[in-house]
Amino acid sequence: MNTKKILINSFKEGLEAVKPENIIKNSLPEPPKGRTFVIGAGKAAASMAKAIEVNWPRNLPLNGSVITRYKHSLKTKKIKIYESGHPMPDTAGMKAANSFISNIKDLDSNDLLLCLISGGGSSLMSVPQKGLNMNDLRHVTKDLLNSGAEISEINTVRKHLSKIHGGKIPMYTKAKIITLIISDVTGNKITNIASGPCCPDPTTFKNALQILEKYKIKNKKIFIFLKKGIKGKIIENPKKNNPIFKNVKNILLASGKDMLQKAEFFLKKNRIQTLNLGDNIKGESRQVAVEHAKKILKTNKRKFAILSGGETTVTVSGSGKGGRNSEYALSLFNQIKNTDLIAAISCDTDGIDGSEDNAGVYFDNKTIKKAKKLSLDPEFFLKTNDSYSFFKKLNSLIHTGPTLTNVNDYRVIMKI
Repeated sequence: MNTKKILINSFKEGLEAVKPENIIKNSLPEPPKGRTFVIGAGKAAASMAKAIEVNWPRNLPLNGSVITRYKHSLKTKKIKIYESGHPMPDTAGMKAANSFISNIKDLDSNDLLLCLISGGGSSLMSVPQKGLNMNDLRHVTKDLLNSGAEISEINTVRKHLSKIHGGKIPMYTKAKIITLIISDVTGNKITNIASGPCCPDPTTFKNALQILEKYKIKNKKIFIFLKKGIKGKIIENPKKNNPIFKNVKNILLASGKDMLQKAEFFLKKNRIQTLNLGDNIKGESRQVAVEHAKKILKTNKRKFAILSGGETTVTVSGSGKGGRNSEYALSLFNQIKNTDLIAAISCDTDGIDGSEDNAGVYFDNKTIKKAKKLSLDPEFFLKTNDSYSFFKKLNSLIHTGPTLTNVNDYRVIMKI
């Protein structure tokens, strides 16, 4: 049995279940009496836009624009593709998102605003509120990403610093809004995906301030801004009963659950028993790996795989390289380094783990032997958050390039 081929192919098979070109066709709305205008943001935005163009009636009007991450674009005919920064927002994204606001103001009740939302949209579609600037957003984003805060917490802050996130898009148009969403968050709450630009926001300015205090993030300008919001000097994000949501429909197209189910089916076809832990796994990457190692080491079954998804976090204390999936793999490697019966894959489904060039990592007993031969100590690399360098030395990095979708983490640990 070629374990490496099977685990990498399980990743590829799973991705097919969440690629826009395979899922959008059956979820398209009825064309409106008037115009159809498209906006959107996320790592899947370009492929979603392309799928809309391919499947929309050719004789009907369609135009608009979306924002995706740099080097994630596709060639389109009617929907323009902008590129901007991720995970750090930048002025390119701000300029493109401001054009959304300007363009949708001209739509009326006979028109349809089709919003294409996927993971990464929080950063890619950032427009700071009045009184703030892009540097303010960048600084607080960096601090939050390094703090170990969960994505729902990070997005609570983002929603209150933005002109678009937190349900604000319906404020700018009279058109009917249909939002097509690919989820990259645990629990698949619409308000947390790309910071919920088209749905009610249950969080408050007070919640945002409490999160900064929880993680000891000191940013005087942001603190002053949030305190103004708490005092009512800045309007709170629109809530559940706000009439602006009367003509808004949010549709979840795909999530990590769909990917795991497809991958699990593939593994079973290859006569591998499975345990699917689901796509709601959260927590510190290295600690999640410790818990998963206990599960796989405890079982006496062979040709047995544990699958999981979700979104873990990394509290950065070192100056090394590597995203959360590589850090998970390194911590797992450290736990099972004294056995030769384990193989594992850990990847980010968008094809980019953190800010590096790899999707993730694969390792097996050959990798463990090679690490020992090269005297590579996984604990040392963990201390410096340098999982990328560790696995690069072992030639164990997985490179896929942008997958043009995003349902977050994909992990399989297999007892050979």
